[in-house]
Amino acid sequence: MGYFNFENGISAANDANLNAMQKGLMELVFPVGSTYITQSDTNPNTILEFGTWERLKGKVCLGIDEDDEDLDIIGKTGGEKTHKLTTQEMPSHTHALNNNTLVNRNIPGSGRSARNNNGTGSNYNCK
Repeated sequence: MGYFNFENGISAANDANLNAMQKGLMELVFPVGSTYITQSDTNPNTILEFGTWERLKGKVCLGIDEDDEDLDIIGKTGGEKTHKLTTQEMPSHTHALNNNTLVNRNIPGSGRSARNNNGTGSNYNCK
């Protein structure tokens, strides 16, 4: 990208020079290795008129973190699209139910029913 010279009061700012300046500016803004984010499915080369762009289809951009060995190098891949928790991965927890919830109710999936008519309001924990 260069400067325009004026000769005889006439600027060299013609369409070709302006287009070259615009392209040069975009190459400075989006150097090789840049990420171009858009809501359009148009290839950035069509808009910017330079470069070979890889579409991140089905991928997620995640910033680098030098303090985390899982994220310390650009270009690492990994992760899962879906994941089913195992029993070992489930955090320990309880579900508090009171008499109003349990009276004459079936507990889905357990094959048992809970019945308490003593009116104490005690909590029952499903584990």
